[in-house]
Amino acid sequence: MDNQQQIQYKNKILAVLKYCIAFFEKHDIKWFIACGSAIGAIRHKGIIPWDDDIDIYMPRLDYNKLLLLREEMLNDGFRFVCLQDKDYPYAFGKVMDINTTLWQERRYPFNVGCYVDIFPLDLTDIGMMSFSKKWRSFRDLFSCYRAKLATIRIKDIIVDISRHKTDNIRIVLAKIALLFNSKQKLHDQLLSMEASWNKREGDRYVSFTETGMYMFPKEWFTDYVLMPFEDIKVRVPVYYDAYLTYMYGDYMTPPPIDQRVGEGPHSKVYINLRQNVSLSKIKRQQ
Repeated sequence: MDNQQQIQYKNKILAVLKYCIAFFEKHDIKWFIACGSAIGAIRHKGIIPWDDDIDIYMPRLDYNKLLLLREEMLNDGFRFVCLQDKDYPYAFGKVMDINTTLWQERRYPFNVGCYVDIFPLDLTDIGMMSFSKKWRSFRDLFSCYRAKLATIRIKDIIVDISRHKTDNIRIVLAKIALLFNSKQKLHDQLLSMEASWNKREGDRYVSFTETGMYMFPKEWFTDYVLMPFEDIKVRVPVYYDAYLTYMYGDYMTPPPIDQRVGEGPHSKVYINLRQNVSLSKIKRQQ
């Protein structure tokens, strides 16, 4: 993908962010720019030049509120996809432009469109060690679920062998081991576990995905400050320095040039910035 297409891609995800901000503010949904996007807001006043996505934190109660508003979002041409959706392969949500197509990982055929990531923040009253045990149980269960979702082709295995990799082989072995576990049962267990995370009271927030978890003092997300981000302003956690230092250390110093890489739209299986193309059609063309 050339530089012009990269620019078009970033403009698309920025347009999704602008929609999200308007929608969230309309419905009084609490949110914060997060992760690498928060670094972008502080250090670059926009998307990190070599980054290719936008991240948002949202307290679980607001995340659940967003779930209830999905129909309205659809009417606007956007969709909130998350673990509740059939065959969705990620532990966090995405707001996507339904008039675009983005197939991210070959083994997981799901159109996430041009999107903004939405990570729920769960309130908890237990410490890191105790919550880590809960997260590891979730991670292991999610790994089984993703194995059930995965579509592995013979040529994928051949490529793995030629590159001395074992990812697809391990997934195939997991699929065999899970032969008598239904995908629906695993999905129901995940939803039940996810619903148990958020507590009514607590002094910490925890953010977790299938690959990792982080715990923060609740006070870091009690309020926000507005920061420039491209041609708009975004909500950055009021204690953004403590948050970003905890997450990244010296976040104001850019990494070495050879490490300034993102996945980029060029690494996706298929991307179309103008229309929603069915994955079955894409598969026939490939």
